Amino acid sequence: MLLELADFLRPELRRSGIRLVLNLDDRRPFVTCDSRLLRQVILNLIRNAMEVVPAQSGQVMVVSVAERGGARIEVDDNGPGIPPEILPRIFEPFFTTKPDGTGLGLAVVRQIVEEHGGSVTCISLPGKGTTFRIWLPGRDDTGRRPAAS
Repeated sequence: MLLELADFLRPELRRSGIRLVLNLDDRRPFVTCDSRLLRQVILNLIRNAMEVVPAQSGQVMVVSVAERGGARIEVDDNGPGIPPEILPRIFEPFFTTKPDGTGLGLAVVRQIVEEHGGSVTCISLPGKGTTFRIWLPGRDDTGRRPAAS
C-alpha cells in the first residue's frame, strides 16, 4: 500500500521539487486494518508535509517497521516544524493554522488510527522538521488482535 501511494504521489512531488524517501521494512507487519482508511491517513500526513517543506529542497520520508506486537509507520519532513505552543492542539477538531484549512485533517487521522486500536504521536522541532508516528497493533495467525495483557 505504501509503495502504491508513493507511485500515486510521485508526479505531484516531482513538480514541487520535493523528494520522497521510502524506508520500508522488508518484513510484512501483520496488522488488521482497513487499507483504504490507512491510505487516507498516510496521504493526509504526506500532503501536510508537502505543504510545509521548502520547494526544491524539501524531503518527506515514510518509514515502516514491523515491531513486536504491531507495526510503526512514520512520516517525517524537513519543514519548519510546529511551534511548541501549538503542538498540544494539532489533533483537536477544527484547530488549524492554515488560512484555508478546516482543522479536520489531523483529527480524522487520529480518529482512524485509534479506531484501529493504534496511536498517533507527533514530534516536532522548530527549524528542524516534524515526525508523525503511528503505531498499529498486530494480529495473530487467525487475523484477530491479540488480547490485551
